[in-house]
Amino acid sequence: EHSKQWYQRRVAITAGGKLCQDNLGIAEPTEAFNRWLLEQQTRKVDDYKDPVLCSTEELSASLSREIMEDLPLKVRLPRSKVTSTDSIRTLITKMEQLADKDTLDREDKETLMGACSIATKNNTEFSNSRELLADLKNQCKDVVNRYYKSQVEHVCREMHVQCNNVSEQIREYGKRFLGDISPRNSPPSTKLVGCRPAELSSTWSLKSYPWDKIDPPDTGDWDQVYSQRDQVVLVFEGQQQVINQTHFDKLRELYRFLGGEMKAFDMRVWCLLKRYEMLRSSINTGYFRGVENFGLHAALPGPAFRVLRELFHVTFECFASPFNCYFRQFCSAFPDIDCYFGSRGSFFDFTPRRGSFQANPPFSEEVMLRMAEHIDTLLGDTDLPLMFVVFIPDWRDPMTPAIPKLSNSPFKQKEELLESRCHQYVTGNQHVQRMSLYSAVHGTRVYVLQNVPATQEWPISDRSMNRLKHAMSFNDV
Repeated sequence: EHSKQWYQRRVAITAGGKLCQDNLGIAEPTEAFNRWLLEQQTRKVDDYKDPVLCSTEELSASLSREIMEDLPLKVRLPRSKVTSTDSIRTLITKMEQLADKDTLDREDKETLMGACSIATKNNTEFSNSRELLADLKNQCKDVVNRYYKSQVEHVCREMHVQCNNVSEQIREYGKRFLGDISPRNSPPSTKLVGCRPAELSSTWSLKSYPWDKIDPPDTGDWDQVYSQRDQVVLVFEGQQQVINQTHFDKLRELYRFLGGEMKAFDMRVWCLLKRYEMLRSSINTGYFRGVENFGLHAALPGPAFRVLRELFHVTFECFASPFNCYFRQFCSAFPDIDCYFGSRGSFFDFTPRRGSFQANPPFSEEVMLRMAEHIDTLLGDTDLPLMFVVFIPDWRDPMTPAIPKLSNSPFKQKEELLESRCHQYVTGNQHVQRMSLYSAVHGTRVYVLQNVPATQEWPISDRSMNRLKHAMSFNDV
């Protein structure tokens, strides 16, 4: 049943990719769809139909914005003089083709051609190539937005209809097996329940192995679970899911810690892998999927978590998954399947009264803003010591709304900026990748938010902030 639901969801997303190709002439904007899927987790939905595709009446502003960013061409940062020149030349060509459109007025055409002329003259130095690409996009942005606005709205509207239909189908399908699956509206409990500060490292020593040389057996039996070259392969009805052996062992430990039924373990791991495949690229690499989408929900490196535990008294992660969690307790995107491995549900339904928490949300503006609002609410609703250590990207062009929200919070005690390419993260796909660490191409802002009792219980010094900064750097990873 989980396999059929995954297929239905994938059809909806694939349909969105085809809409972009047919209406906008661009490839499937995988990153835009991934961020849109994350945005669904922040929405309050009265009639909750599906844990992945939420059915709502409003169109997604973020999806529209993300698709518009890819028009008329997705710009990637150049890594060499050759790629720099090619990227600028290709973008200039796209802008010139747009200027030839009959529907553009004379002023818009002059704007495009003027920007292209300047970019052509300056396309000689690699040192200023990034600025040149950004300037060209910015100069043409208003024209591009006006030209593509109605087409992008059509794509988003069709995506909205597709996903509403799929979520309704999944709900009706589930009813036949599970009965009514609507959430129960019950008042929250006021009973305080302690959270055990158990640790489980999210950084693993992964060996190098030849991914493209794995030849899985041709079988449709469910009971095919076998190890091969430091991975575990799980097969159900011919559909294979692969996970690194070390992460498979980690999931088993999490599962046993919660007293799960071991005969259902392999099935639940397969379902878990299948679910998170929705948040990864649809590109195939061998029979692994989406290995290039490493930054979707990256985790902090192990040394940073150890500093957070020792100096900041953190025992819980507000945004994690069974694959990248460091502690045995965490909040996650899909509690219906993650709960078997330690998830306490969505952070937006989580109401802690005391404790110290780490929050490293997926880099989606809607998720980060709602997180900041929820944290302020939690800190203001309790008289017990409560603290959050928050990590968000330093997006300033344009400024992401979460930055001023956190910087101006009445509960902010500390703020630190980690410079780009001077610190590292663990990849979001660490459970299927060979390389687990990557250099952050963006700066990272670190906030310490505390209520008054927390400042007395856990005072945070500048030395502690420096230790955390060093733990995120290359020197300590």
